[in-house]
Formats: sequence, structure tokens, C-alpha cells
Amino acid sequence: MALASAYNLAKEHFSQNALFREQKSVWEGVLSHVRVTRIGKLGVTNKALVEAVEILELARTGLRSDDSSAIVHDPGRYVKLVQRFLRRDLPLAARRFERKLPRTRRAAILGDFPAPITRLRLAFLPVPSSCSVAAHRRRRGLFSARR
Repeated sequence: MALASAYNLAKEHFSQNALFREQKSVWEGVLSHVRVTRIGKLGVTNKALVEAVEILELARTGLRSDDSSAIVHDPGRYVKLVQRFLRRDLPLAARRFERKLPRTRRAAILGDFPAPITRLRLAFLPVPSSCSVAAHRRRRGLFSARR
């Protein structure tokens, strides 16, 4: 995820920089072979959330690959996979952790369960009534919530 994000940032802000132009093909070579390892294959985890962002960042690169198992071979397919993950899989996984907290809407706490409490990496997420995933080309955030 970090490499795809950094590539997009560098392409946008440093495209004329000699060092970036010199290394651009190396970055593109690595990015053109990144594959999905979690979404659609394993359950909902923190790592799957990171992979969702990675897929969207790779789709934004505009790169294409002849490697049929690479994300950038068919980025539209993988963006749809992320959309399904965010619309269906994540809310289903969060449902069993939902609680109504005082002075808030519903909320869910997600973590790497059943890890010992000292190793838990928790994420506190508001659970909107419905979520819609923005098109991967929009730059104004990944999803918007509606009541």
C-alpha cells in the first residue's frame, strides 16, 4: 500500500524530478506484479482493510500489466472486489461487535481477535446506516455515509 501511495504522490508532485524519472520504471516494475492475498480469500482482518486501500491506490496509478494475476492487469475487477468487501463483508464482520454507545450512533470495535489484550490493534468505526463506495477515480475519500 505504501509503495503505491508513494508512487501516486511522486507522480503527481515530482514527475519532473530527475531522481523520480530515473527510478520510475523500477517502481512500475514492482507495482505491476502486486497480487491480492486477502480480500475475497480470507476473512475480514486489519490486513484486509490495508489491502483494500492498496488496491484502490494501485487502480489510481493508471499502470497496466500483462501478468494476469496482478491487480493492475484488470484494476476495475479488483475495485469491484473492494466495493463488495466494504459494502458486504466488513459490515457483516462488524455486526457482532456493534454496540449503542451513549450520545452516539451505532459503533463497532474491530481488532485481531482472539489475540491477548496486550497485542490487540483496535479500530473504532462508526457504522453508518448505509455506505456507498465512491468511484475509485474520485479523490474525495473512499466512502460516504448516509443516514
